Amino acid sequence: MNSDSDNSISEKEVPEKSSANLKLTEILEKYHIIFKKSQVPKIKEKKKKHTKKFIKKYIVQIVKNISEQQLKRKIQNMKTEVKKKTDISATGNKNIILNLWERQLLTLVEGKEKPSFSKDTRGHGTYEEDGDLKASVAGVKEQVNKLISVRPLKSRYDGQVGEVLVGRIMEVQQKRWKVDTNARLDSALLISSVNLPGGELRKRSLQDQHSMRQYLQEGDLISAEVQSIFVDGTLSLHTRSLRYGKLAQGILVKVFPSLIKKTKLHYHNLPFGVGIILGNNGYVWISPPVSTTELEGNEGGFVQNLEEVIPRDIREAMARVRNCILALAQSYMMLFNTSVVVAYEESLKYAVHELLLPEVMIDVALLTQQRMNMMEDYEF
Repeated sequence: MNSDSDNSISEKEVPEKSSANLKLTEILEKYHIIFKKSQVPKIKEKKKKHTKKFIKKYIVQIVKNISEQQLKRKIQNMKTEVKKKTDISATGNKNIILNLWERQLLTLVEGKEKPSFSKDTRGHGTYEEDGDLKASVAGVKEQVNKLISVRPLKSRYDGQVGEVLVGRIMEVQQKRWKVDTNARLDSALLISSVNLPGGELRKRSLQDQHSMRQYLQEGDLISAEVQSIFVDGTLSLHTRSLRYGKLAQGILVKVFPSLIKKTKLHYHNLPFGVGIILGNNGYVWISPPVSTTELEGNEGGFVQNLEEVIPRDIREAMARVRNCILALAQSYMMLFNTSVVVAYEESLKYAVHELLLPEVMIDVALLTQQRMNMMEDYEF
């Protein structure tokens, strides 16, 4: 076997310790279908027939009675021994010396289909067919060490602790609010997980439960963070930070959750006078920039200033950002602060209403992609 740069295997012959293993591998070369893990009925029948023929031939050549289970165990032990010798993580860059039967077995199990030594672990959104790992959904490949999974582009939000969300209050229940967060189940915002007006730190009383609708009522939009996940998969939210709470005037845009890039910050004041919240659940909130004086108020995040008049230029900028986000989402481009700013700059040659035309949306997305490809810190 030729030597590789990562893990060189020497062709030097080593005195054979067991001629039985060598004869066994020579017989296996004619019945290599035994190594296949496919569950297709035709292949399973072929494997049974070839296994019976293999046992008969093995008994004739080795002159030793052996059952099917014993033979399978013997082959498995041989594969385990070869796998330990050729494991890159264990051997590093050391020169590996294999016996003749070990080299023959290695060529059998590391063919085009790699049926026995699958180096990757099957995760969500994948399946195995004829030894190959294939995607069962259209999406983005994610790999953690040897675990490979595919995150679908079109799916409901699958929440994780610590992620920032934008949601809508659907119902006021006992000691909690029911929140739509684009997940499979409605999320829960407990009354004990919000700041009281005035920033009071005390146990929630019966009076607080009676006045829950004064804090948040049906239809209100909020920003929150995932605190925990219940056993049934329901997300438990909290708004204890000054950044979270009720949202006032702005625009809500809904995109696929997989298009929101996970970053350290999801609250941004863009340089052209627009504030944006990129919720991990696919809900994007566009509003006038949030000042630090508004965050320092001691109202617990329950106050909406709906009487404030937003200047025309800021409203136009908000509408332009909204149309740019829709253009990027239509082309399945990742959304984060840099991509939104670049798309905004590339769209300035068009009027705001022109950004809704299909050809203009594609043009803005292509120009944004070209600029992002030139930036080293961008990953598709």
